[in-house]
Amino acid sequence: MSIQYSPYIGARFRWFLMGFLLLLGTSLHASLTIVADGDSSYYDSSDFFSVSYDGSSGSGSPSLTSLTIDLRAGSDGNAKWDASDRFTINYGETTFDEDEISMEWVDGWSGQMTVDFTQGYFNPGDVFTFGYDTDSLSGNYSWIDSDSGGAFGYRDVGVTAHWSNGETTTGAFNTNNSSRSTAVLNVPEGTFETEFTANDIVANRGDEIPLNLNLSNNENTSDYYISGLIDGAHLTHGEEIGDGRWVVSSGDIASVAIVAPITYTGQFVLTINQDIFNTVTGGSSGTFGGGSSSREALSSANTTFSYDSSGSVGNGKHILTDVGNNANSSWKAIEDRNEPDWGYFLVGNADGTEKTLFKESIDGMSINTEYHLSSFVANIHPSQTAELSFRVNGTEIFSTGTLASNSGWAEFGGTYMTATNTAALFEIVSVGDGAPALDDILFAETFEDDMLVTIHDVGRSGKPMYYGYTFTNSNDVSMTVNFVDTLPSGISWDQDYEPVISGGLTTPTPTFADNGTTISLAGLVLPPGTTNLEMRANPPTSPGDYSNDAQVTVVDEDFHTATFTAQASLTVID
Repeated sequence: MSIQYSPYIGARFRWFLMGFLLLLGTSLHASLTIVADGDSSYYDSSDFFSVSYDGSSGSGSPSLTSLTIDLRAGSDGNAKWDASDRFTINYGETTFDEDEISMEWVDGWSGQMTVDFTQGYFNPGDVFTFGYDTDSLSGNYSWIDSDSGGAFGYRDVGVTAHWSNGETTTGAFNTNNSSRSTAVLNVPEGTFETEFTANDIVANRGDEIPLNLNLSNNENTSDYYISGLIDGAHLTHGEEIGDGRWVVSSGDIASVAIVAPITYTGQFVLTINQDIFNTVTGGSSGTFGGGSSSREALSSANTTFSYDSSGSVGNGKHILTDVGNNANSSWKAIEDRNEPDWGYFLVGNADGTEKTLFKESIDGMSINTEYHLSSFVANIHPSQTAELSFRVNGTEIFSTGTLASNSGWAEFGGTYMTATNTAALFEIVSVGDGAPALDDILFAETFEDDMLVTIHDVGRSGKPMYYGYTFTNSNDVSMTVNFVDTLPSGISWDQDYEPVISGGLTTPTPTFADNGTTISLAGLVLPPGTTNLEMRANPPTSPGDYSNDAQVTVVDEDFHTATFTAQASLTVID
C-alpha cells in the first residue's frame, strides 16, 4: 500500500517528444496557360496573348525554353502570321526584360511562330504578354470572326512547349467565347524536396508562442494546415476554418505564433499538414480559370448539372461565372476568391435531388497515403438553404451541413486514406436546394508532423502564480491525508481563490497561517487513481526563486502513517 505524490507547476505531464525531419521527393503538377484574345474591334483585328506558368517553384520545376503556336496544326491549312503587324513584346504586363526573350522571324508563308526564352528564365509564377496579327485564320462566319481569339479554338490551333529538362508538351486551343480561346499544357513532372523539421515547444503561461519549425530547406510553397489548438487559443497569422483548425500561407508560416488563454497550463498536440500537389485537373485544376466572358461552361465530364448561359440558370443547371448575379440577377454578387473581375467559380441551381456538381476520376494515387480534400463553398441563393456532400468512391468523407442562404465563401475539408487502391472517384454532390458555389477544389496528397506544446507556469512580477499537484493513490480504496504547503517569504496564498480539483478529489475547507504563507487541507480524501489539485498564490513583489516544499501525511487509520515531501520549483521573472 502506498501513495505517490508529484507536484507540478502548471504542466500536468513531464514527457517530451523530439521533432523529426520529413524529406520527400515529390511529384510536381503544374500547368502552362496560353490565352488568345482579340476581335474586329482590336487594332487591325490583331490578337493579344498571355502566357502564364502556374506551379511550385521547387528545384524540380523545369523552365520554359520556347513556345511555338502553329496556326495550321488544326483544321485551317491557310492561316499565317503577319510579321508586319508584330507588336512589341512589352505590350501589357510582363515580368521580363526584353533581353531575355526573342521572337523568331516569321515569313508570310509560315503558320508557325516561336517565342524563345533564355535558359532558366521563364519559371513558375511568371507571366508574359505580347501582340501579333494573323491572316486567313477562318472563323465560322456566324458568331466567331476570322483572325479573332475565338478562331484559335474553333480551328484547333496547336501549341508546343519545350522545357529545360529536354521534354516537350503539346496541346491545342479551346474556344471560351467569340473573342477568346485558351490552351492549357501540363508541365512535365519534376520533383522538389520537402524538408520539414517540427520541434516540440515548452513555453510559459501567458506568452505568445512562436511555432518551432525549421523550414530553411523547404521548397514546397503550398499552404500549411494546423489542427489541434485548444479552445480559446488562436494563431497570430492565417485563417481559422473551424474546430481548432487553421490554414496558414507559406509566406506567413515562419512568423506565426500561438496565443493560448492566459489561464491555460498543460499540453496539447498540434498536427501540421502541408499539401504536396493537387490531383484535381478538371475545371482548370479546381480553380475554374477565368476570362472576359461572364458565362462559361464546365466540361460535362466534371458535372452532371447541364450548362445554362441564359442569365437565369434553371433547376439542375450550372454556369462558370466571375460574379454570382451573372447566373441569376437575384443571386448574391460574390466574386472569384483569388481573381475578382476575371476568375471564374462554379455555381449550380440545385433542385432538391442528389446531383453531382463536380466530379473527377483520379488515377495514380499512392497506396496507404492520406489525402486532403477541401473546397471553398458558398450558397448564393437569396432564400433557399443548400448542402453539399464530399464523397470518394461513393462514401461520404464530410458534409458542409446546412448552408444558409446568401452565405459567402467558407472552406470545408477532410481527409481520405487510401488502402491498396490507386484510383478513386471524387464527387461533390448537392443534396439540397439553393445555389451552391465552388472554388479552389483540392484533392491533394499530404504529409503531417505532430508538435507537442507544453505551457507551464513561470511567475512574473505583479501576476498571480499557480501551484499544481498530482496525487496517485495506487490502492483500490480511498485514503485520507493532511496536506500542508508553506510558501517562501515574500509571497502568500490567495485566500479567495477556490482550489481547482479533478479526478474525484474531495477537498476540505482550507485553513491559512503565518500571514497567509501556509495552507492546510486537513482530511483531504484521495480516491483510487490519479487526481489533481491547483491553488493560486498572490503576485510576488519582486523577481526571485519561489520554490517550496509541500508535505502530504497519511492519517487514515487503515494505512501506515507516512509523510511524503516534494519540492515544486517556481522562478519569478519580470
